[in-house]
Order: sequence, then C-alpha cells, then structure tokens
Amino acid sequence: MFCEFYCPTMNQEQKRKVAEGITEVLSTTLNHPKDKMGVEFRHYRPENLYFGGKFFTERNGQEGYHLTVFCPPISKEMKKELVQKLTTKIEKTLNLPQYAVQEFGIHIHELPQENLGMGGRMLSEMMAGTR
Repeated sequence: MFCEFYCPTMNQEQKRKVAEGITEVLSTTLNHPKDKMGVEFRHYRPENLYFGGKFFTERNGQEGYHLTVFCPPISKEMKKELVQKLTTKIEKTLNLPQYAVQEFGIHIHELPQENLGMGGRMLSEMMAGTR
C-alpha cells in the first residue's frame, strides 16, 4: 500500500508525524501490515498550483493538501470510514484551519494486489503469508 501526500513544504518532524498518522489509520482500518506501507511527500510551490479559479498565491496565504491512497479494492463503507479517519488525523496532526479541512482532498485509487510486484514477487503472494 502506498500514499502520496501533496502539501506545502514541511520539516522532517511534521513529515514523520503525518506519515505515522497515515500509516496508523491505514493499518488499523484496512488490517494491513505497517511494514508494507509507504508515504511519499510531494511538496508544491503555491505559484504552481491552481485551484478554485485561482493560483494558491492569490488565495490570501491559504494552503491546500491532498492525499492519494493506492490500496486493494475496498467497500464503499470502508472508503467512507477511511476518508473520515484520514481527514481527522491530518487535521489534528497539522492543526489545519477550517478552510484547509474543507478543501482537503482524498483520492482512493484501488489496485488489485495481483497487479503489483515487489522484489520480483507478486504482492498477492506476499500478502497471503501475512494473513
């Protein structure tokens, strides 16, 4: 399982807290081993991001955040639970203002484990040994 977190520049400690929070939510909600998860931080420059009809530099200092989660297929109910828990976790971890919480986007991209490989092995085979 892998995530991409799009955000303004953050220091190492902020990244650690965000990554730990995302990993915790995903591992407990989806019953997925923590050592099989990754989080990549993708920092953007406000002048390179256009949203809501404006560049971020035109939004009075407002910053945006977006999380893409790559995971096995899950139910609609599980997606709803993930979105709620991840939003709450990121809001509390980064102490986001309300406008940032309202605009925080989460994209769940489902990938069957038989479509992924690591270290020369299929992920479906690797995961069969952990359950």
